[in-house]
Amino acid sequence: MQLLAACHCQLTLRDASTRGDAKNWIGMRYQLVVQFDAVSLGDFDDLTCFEEALRNGIGDSATVDGHDSGSGEFNIFILTNHPESTCQLIQQISASIHPKQRMAIAFRELTGGEFSILWPSSQKEFSIS
Repeated sequence: MQLLAACHCQLTLRDASTRGDAKNWIGMRYQLVVQFDAVSLGDFDDLTCFEEALRNGIGDSATVDGHDSGSGEFNIFILTNHPESTCQLIQQISASIHPKQRMAIAFRELTGGEFSILWPSSQKEFSIS
């Protein structure tokens, strides 16, 4: 957690107002999750940088809400009203950065429920540990 404090990479609903992003998440309907396999500290470092690239490149249509890691996975949480177009934007950003870890993208209603998988289309199950 020391790394997060040093690079200011994590954003949560709790502190969104302090970063000027509060207006961006009010009224959002969906939680989109970008999930990676991550087992090493190097993976963690790479993926926090990818999270920052998403935060800088995603625009006003969505808000990066932070991340969690554990059990061999790294999840980036994004709030959006348009999961499909946000997924396309994430894939464009990913194509320019090329994270080496396997990536999956799914979304659900912010109130909870089952995840709908957006990418890759061959993936059959999605869950957060």
